[in-house]
Formats: sequence, structure tokens, C-alpha cells
Amino acid sequence: MNFSTLKDAPAFSPIDLPDWMRRSGQLLLVEVPREHTLLRQLDESVPEPVITRFEMIGPAMLLRIAPVAVIAPLMNARWDITDLAQRLESAAFCGKLLVISAPLPRAELVLRELCNAFPGLDIDLLEMAAG
Repeated sequence: MNFSTLKDAPAFSPIDLPDWMRRSGQLLLVEVPREHTLLRQLDESVPEPVITRFEMIGPAMLLRIAPVAVIAPLMNARWDITDLAQRLESAAFCGKLLVISAPLPRAELVLRELCNAFPGLDIDLLEMAAG
């Protein structure tokens, strides 16, 4: 269970990506735009991320892609991260779930609640300025 949040500098500054992400295997992005700041800063050694829609997430997709991490927004118009975490847990996903969000007033509380609700997932929260 991970209770740390990852803070971001302003959008024009490089993000201090976590080490696991710099040397990561396959990343699965759920409704994260291809031009997102995070993706522009991935190392060339990281395989091209797979981008998908929420509705596509299930055991078969996770088995086929075998992501080391799933990256998704905290919320959007149709679903929030708890919906995705439930799908991942029910599919026996055992990688990392990286939640991206605009800066939050008490991000550590959001992360603690997610970790308590989904103890089977390794969850991190990355706060990022828009971009």
C-alpha cells in the first residue's frame, strides 16, 4: 500500500517521473490523451503505451497486454477511479495503478482512501498542472 503522492512542477518543467516508470514495461493508459504532458516525458526505452477506453478494460485485455501499470485520470464525465479500481481488482490485476489529477488540496487523503478501499492494488497519485 502506497500513501505517497507524486507532486508535479508547472507544466513547462520536466516531471520528476518515478523510477519504476522510467524503466517500466508496458503501460496501459485509460482515456489519457496521447498528447498528455506525462506521455511526452517518457523515456524512449519505455514501450509505446497502449491507450484504451474504460469500457475495454477486463481480464482478457489485461492478460493480452500484461501491463506493469495502468494510468488513468482521477475522474471524468462517465466514470471515476473507483470504477476502474473495481474492474482491475476483479480481473486480478497486480501491477501499479497511477492516478493522475489536477492539484488537490489534500491529495494524501484521496490516496489513503483509495488504498484502503482497494488494498490489492499498488496505487500512486500524480498531481499535474494541466497540459
